Amino acid sequence: MKLPRELPTPGYWSYVDELDGRGLDLSYPREVIKGIKRQCIAGTIDWDDLSKDMIVFINKPQDNVPYEVKITPNAAKAIKQKLKYKYGSINIGVNDRIPKTVDILNELLDMDKYFSMCITLKRELPTIVNNIHYHHNYKYAAINIAALTSTYNMEIVKLINDYLSTHKFFDKSTGRWCGYIIVNNRSFIISNEAYVAVLIYKYYYNHGVSEEHADLIYENYDVLVSPDKDHQIKRGNGKSFLQDCKKVALIKKELTHSTIGIIEFHDLIRYGGYNDKILSIDTMNAISDIFGHRKWIHQFFVALSLYCDNYLNIDELKEDIKNESTSLIDPSKIKDFDLFIKVVDYLDSIYDTLIANPDLK
Repeated sequence: MKLPRELPTPGYWSYVDELDGRGLDLSYPREVIKGIKRQCIAGTIDWDDLSKDMIVFINKPQDNVPYEVKITPNAAKAIKQKLKYKYGSINIGVNDRIPKTVDILNELLDMDKYFSMCITLKRELPTIVNNIHYHHNYKYAAINIAALTSTYNMEIVKLINDYLSTHKFFDKSTGRWCGYIIVNNRSFIISNEAYVAVLIYKYYYNHGVSEEHADLIYENYDVLVSPDKDHQIKRGNGKSFLQDCKKVALIKKELTHSTIGIIEFHDLIRYGGYNDKILSIDTMNAISDIFGHRKWIHQFFVALSLYCDNYLNIDELKEDIKNESTSLIDPSKIKDFDLFIKVVDYLDSIYDTLIANPDLK
């Protein structure tokens, strides 16, 4: 079965879940095409009724017991429409009227997300496993996984974990068998650009049974964003989260030709020399504690943007929040402004851990 280098991936696949409770079956693409061809030969497909289900029987992995598979409605409709149009009619026993493998393949690649994921993982899993277990190149593996979630959504990580859960790996350093678990999250924090987190855990087997304890061996909370080496702020001698934000906002304005200083965590990593620790579970939990576990993201960045646009003079307010301010906007009108100040102080207190290179000037 020849496959194209780049698989077609409709945009909506990054939002919908089509696993339908299924686990990983790398033999599914080949078996489902064989099943459809058997149905064509047997003449059991109703080519005229586009709404009628298309049922095929395929073999389970490493098993000869067939099970029933219902082709997704979109894929079934496409197969009936396109193949009937191309072949005119599907005649039993007439070889040139039986759909070719490549024609069925192309329709399923276009319309069946699970089919496409299985083909993609058959190609990508060896690279992911090699980088995690044999080469310990966790960052490259995380980038690979994050890119897959951008195309297929987080459900593809379920399939990766299905594979990892059925394979043991020998750890030469300990002389023991081990396994891995991938934890992934995609979120949008007042941004059109997703924050993609990938965490890799490692556990060992004890007398053939997997241990409950797993160690976190790699974490990255914004995998797909890298520093823009050509556009970095110049950091002074002080350690000020607010001053960094103002400088980042200026760079972003210049690059985007915008008049508004709205920034986000992506920008701090891209232009400010920050690392993904600013998005880590510990940091986010600490900020959430300050806000009393209420929603805080929106109001935090509203206040930050007002500061970057010089509507708020937070530097003078940090000394004594009750002092009269020269700000253009009355700080008392901003919801939970005192908590915003506390968060800024907290981020300043852990400043060195948030900067990729504390000595960067």
